[in-house]
Amino acid sequence: YLGGTVHPTTDELHGQVLAQKPRRLDAVFLAHAHGLHSMLHLPWFSPYLATHQHEVRWWMKPLQPFNFIWALFCRYFIDTTCIQRYQFRGTECATWCLPVTAHFYFMRSQREAIFEMILKAVRDADDAG
Repeated sequence: YLGGTVHPTTDELHGQVLAQKPRRLDAVFLAHAHGLHSMLHLPWFSPYLATHQHEVRWWMKPLQPFNFIWALFCRYFIDTTCIQRYQFRGTECATWCLPVTAHFYFMRSQREAIFEMILKAVRDADDAG
């Protein structure tokens, strides 16, 4: 179990979560990454960075070429993902993230695809409740 870093019941818990019915959803906040470095803050990429302010740190600078490749991979191969679920005064909420960094919005060639991603996310949110 990864050198003792993963609890022995993880597989069983993961199976229970995957087998449960989808939870009710009342509201969705749709977001997108703002810079290449913000793609490192996704909770499933780095749970540590996801809990800290999105900013460029000194050690991220040399990783910029890899961040760019990661951003391209996310843009073309990952769908909109739920990065946070929470409840506010009985309202079931979620934050969904488009796998698109801000610079893609300035590229005319990307606008139609981004528009379709947004429409799909809105339809998915509507279907979820």
